[in-house]
Amino acid sequence: MNTLMLLLGLAAVVDEWQWKQAFEVAPDGITELEAGLGPSLATAKIRTIKLEKGAQAGGERNRGFHCSGGRNPCSPVLEVELEVDDKKVRVPASVFADLADVNRAELRQTGDTVTLVLACGDAAGSYSVRIEFDAVQVRKRQLIGAFGTHEVAEETTYHELTSLD
Repeated sequence: MNTLMLLLGLAAVVDEWQWKQAFEVAPDGITELEAGLGPSLATAKIRTIKLEKGAQAGGERNRGFHCSGGRNPCSPVLEVELEVDDKKVRVPASVFADLADVNRAELRQTGDTVTLVLACGDAAGSYSVRIEFDAVQVRKRQLIGAFGTHEVAEETTYHELTSLD
C-alpha cells in the first residue's frame, strides 16, 4: 500500500489553475492527504487499483471500470474517503465512480468548504475534478477541462437529505 501523508498549514487562497501543494496519487494503493485548515483538520483518502493488462478482456481486477486511455494499464478510483475533524463525510459513489488515472491531488479551503482537487487523465484526455465538501457532506462535484478547455463541463450538486424518522 502506498500512502502519502501531508500536513498543510493554513490554506491560502490560490488561483484555481495553480497547483500549490499537489502530490502524486499512487496508481495502485491508497494516497492520503491531510490539511490543517484553520482550527479544523480535513483528510482525504483516494484508493486506486492498477488494472491487469488487457483490461477490456475482463479479469478479476477488471470489473468494468471506466478508463481514460491515458495510462496503460489503467488505474481507476475505487473509493474516496473524506473526513473533517475525525468525522466521516458521506461520499456518494457518483463522486468517484467514473474517475481514472488520477495523477495529482490537493486539498484547499475557502471558508468552511474544503475542496479536493484531482488531476486526471493524460495529454489531450486530461481533466480536473473538484470535490467540494464540509463537515456534513459532499456539496458539489465539478469536472473541468474536458476536451482541452478550462471550463466546467459537468457539475453535480448534492443536497442535504432529511431523515424519514
